[in-house]
Amino acid sequence: MKKFRYILIVVILIVVVVTVLVLSIKWRGDEIYRKVIISGNHTITEKEILKYAGLEDLSKIKSDEINENEIVERLKIHPDIKKVFVYKNPPEEIKIEIIEKNPIAIVNVGNELNFIDEELELVPFKNTGKVYDLPIINGIKFNKDKVYENYTKTELKIAITILMTIYRESKLLSDMISEINMSDNNNIILYTHDYTIPIFIPKYSEELFKDSNLRNDLLKRIKVMKCFLEEIYPEEKKEEIDKINLTYSNQLIVSFKE
Repeated sequence: MKKFRYILIVVILIVVVVTVLVLSIKWRGDEIYRKVIISGNHTITEKEILKYAGLEDLSKIKSDEINENEIVERLKIHPDIKKVFVYKNPPEEIKIEIIEKNPIAIVNVGNELNFIDEELELVPFKNTGKVYDLPIINGIKFNKDKVYENYTKTELKIAITILMTIYRESKLLSDMISEINMSDNNNIILYTHDYTIPIFIPKYSEELFKDSNLRNDLLKRIKVMKCFLEEIYPEEKKEEIDKINLTYSNQLIVSFKE
């Protein structure tokens, strides 16, 4: 009797396994991927993404030849893609989620213009639609083969930290800035789009990244500038302004042309 029960259980297990395998094969056979759903792209066209992914014509690709990991690796080659996620959504969809690189400024490296993002990653200068909205970082000497030497990296990081603080605190000010110049030994100079007015702030060192008091100091100066822009600047004769000085604590000094 026990032997019979044992045999019965084994038979049932075999039937279940075979059934699952058959259904699995049938289910996979029903997968015919006809759609690619792309999300997260803002400046990269769907056509470009499909080309890099190798999915331009799904009718020519067998479903069992579609490998998510391989698609991810192909898309990672794209210079403007930071991260990408690919997964199948049976029976007919392939989903691609894109995270684009988000440049916040322009730098000149070896006489070649590049975008740079918050993580100091250089992005090829190809999408001219972004050019007019981004400030230029000047006054840092770049060695094309050694972009991230300690000095250069520190100067870049300081410039990016200042720009990011401005972006977060004041859209009005961030929209005004056309350039951040790091060449002066005593000050960092921001330039405005209108009338190229220089705005002087202290020359911060790498301690800015470690010292919260210094970061608060930078934030206070930007808030003072924000207040000036919102309440006083609109009434000033901007063409007569020579420079704006933010190097003194809790003060903003405007000098006019003689």
